Amino acid sequence: ESPVGNFDENEPLSDKLLTFSPAVKGKLYLAFGNMLRFIPDEAMTNGQTYEATLHLADILPDVAKEDATFKFQFSIIPLKAALMPGEMTVNTDDNSVNYSVTIVTSDAMKDSDLEKKVNVSYKGKSVKGEWKHDGNTHKITISHIEKGKERESLVIQLDKKLFAEDKIEVIIPEDKEFVVINVDLYEGNRNSLRIAFSENLDPNQDLEGLVKVSDLALNYRITDNFVTLYYQAGENRESLDVAVHKGVRSVTNKFLAENYTTKLPLPSTKPSVKFIGNGNIVPATGRLLIPFSAVALKAVDVEIIKVFHQNMHAFLQDNEHSGTEQLIRTARPVFRKKIELDKGSAEDGRYIDLQSWHDFSIDLSQLIDLEQGVVYRVNLRFKRSYTTLPCAGDGEDEDNDKYYGSHNWDEGGYYSDYFYPQSYRWEDRDNPCTHSY
Repeated sequence: ESPVGNFDENEPLSDKLLTFSPAVKGKLYLAFGNMLRFIPDEAMTNGQTYEATLHLADILPDVAKEDATFKFQFSIIPLKAALMPGEMTVNTDDNSVNYSVTIVTSDAMKDSDLEKKVNVSYKGKSVKGEWKHDGNTHKITISHIEKGKERESLVIQLDKKLFAEDKIEVIIPEDKEFVVINVDLYEGNRNSLRIAFSENLDPNQDLEGLVKVSDLALNYRITDNFVTLYYQAGENRESLDVAVHKGVRSVTNKFLAENYTTKLPLPSTKPSVKFIGNGNIVPATGRLLIPFSAVALKAVDVEIIKVFHQNMHAFLQDNEHSGTEQLIRTARPVFRKKIELDKGSAEDGRYIDLQSWHDFSIDLSQLIDLEQGVVYRVNLRFKRSYTTLPCAGDGEDEDNDKYYGSHNWDEGGYYSDYFYPQSYRWEDRDNPCTHSY
């Protein structure tokens, strides 16, 4: 219900109405007649759990004594940072190199504060890097690192409180050598890898037979000091044997000094689901197929949210058809159910290996009674027990009321399908065997 009294939504309410432990300074506003919005003066402390107390008697005089205060807790995500694989490029004008590394933080932080937690040195001397910041992604580039007469280390010192490691060392090749400096999967794709060399490559050379990846057929592309290889690794392969032979030639006509071999482990396929295309138009009659792709999943949870016909005008005042503004005021979930993904069988000749990406579809007409002139929002989710991973049966799925989003349809507020489970750990965000994935 709305509070008793005359309240201006543009004027802050009494700071005694909502209190925090530890204390938080800020301003409290009334929103939409029956909501309270608190805006802190400064960012709250990462990793801190706060207890909030709402003194209801100040705005609802008739509230029962036992309900006069409402207490709840919330936690701020711990501040952590992760280093993405770095990249070394070569300057042809002076034969120096550049090294770039990307840092991703779990929460927003001041650019200047992050820069203070990263120190770079070369040959024992501090060097400056050029920073580029984009939200929680930060990139530092150290340009024109001079090659010496012998190999040297570029040392990036890190704040141990923020990063998992305290430093990384990058080997800078010596002036005259032409060698392989790194082999890694290209953009995390198990079906492509990139080889980095200490000098730019002759773009006109034929690398057939000089570069091999296990027994796989290859396509390749030469770009500056990189060779990007494309292949089909298959779903069951756990590693790749990479070989680079001495015939590979640099743009200055140097040949690789020695053969290079390495074994590159392949990541297991992580469970994922995604829609095919964007948006649908509901036909007047007949089936309505929603296509999607999934990998490493045996089932998905389907949620259908309906914007009711009488609320369409209000909904479209704030939204395109795909929007979610004021969704709780105009819509409600009308369907939630676990849907098994049909993998077929060997007997009927259509067995599907769920470990690889496959396309599926949902016929909405079989799940709900479709109406004309309304909007349906379809969400797909999955739990750990739905995956094909060996850890699928390790413990129970987290019993979390916010599995379908951080909102309550019966209490109003903002719609959001994004939330942190109670046991969330930012370090485990890419680990599908945890609730943080």
